[in-house]
Amino acid sequence: MRLSARARYAVRLVLEVARRATGEDGQGPRVQLAEVSRSTRISRRFLEGIASGLSNCGILVGVCGRGGGYRLGRPPEAISMGAIIRAVEGPLSLAVCVEDPTLCLRADFCEGNLLWSLLQLELDAALDAFSVADLRDPLVVKAMRADVELLRRRHGTLSVRGAGHMPNVDPEPLDNQVLGRPEKPRLCRGEG
Repeated sequence: MRLSARARYAVRLVLEVARRATGEDGQGPRVQLAEVSRSTRISRRFLEGIASGLSNCGILVGVCGRGGGYRLGRPPEAISMGAIIRAVEGPLSLAVCVEDPTLCLRADFCEGNLLWSLLQLELDAALDAFSVADLRDPLVVKAMRADVELLRRRHGTLSVRGAGHMPNVDPEPLDNQVLGRPEKPRLCRGEG
C-alpha cells in the first residue's frame, strides 16, 4: 500500500502553511499557493485541488481577493495527519473487507481479515497520533527520527524490496509518551 501523491502533498501543504504562520495558534498571515508551490515544487494547479478538499473539512480557510490565501482553520494541535489525509482521500482502507465486512462472505472467519483489521487500526491510530503541532516541534521530530533509525537498524530497512522476514517489533524502546493522542479522530470526507 502506498499513500497517493495527493495525500502526501496535502500533508506538505498544511505543514507549509503552519510553518509560515506567526501566531501561537498557527492562525498567522494568509499564505498564497504560488508561494507554497515555489517552496515545495508542487504545481499550483495540483495544490488548488488539494486546498479545496482541506478547506471543505475546515483544516484550511481560504480568503479571496487582495492579500488572500490560506491559513489554518484550526489550531495546529487540533489537526492530525489522519484528518489531513482523510480530507483529500476519504477513509484509508487496506482491504474492502475491512472497510465493509458485509461485502465479504468470509469476513467472520477469515484470518486474513483479522490481520488486515489489526493493521488498519494501527495505521489509523498512528496517523491520528501526530498533529501538525507535533511535526512542527523540533523535539518531537528528533524523537521520530530516532525511532525511525532504531526500527531501520532493527529490520535492516523500511523498504519492501529485500526486507525478507521482519521479526516482531518490541515497541518498548519507542518514546510514544512524548506524543499526545487526540481524544477522537477528526472525521471528514466519506466518514460517518
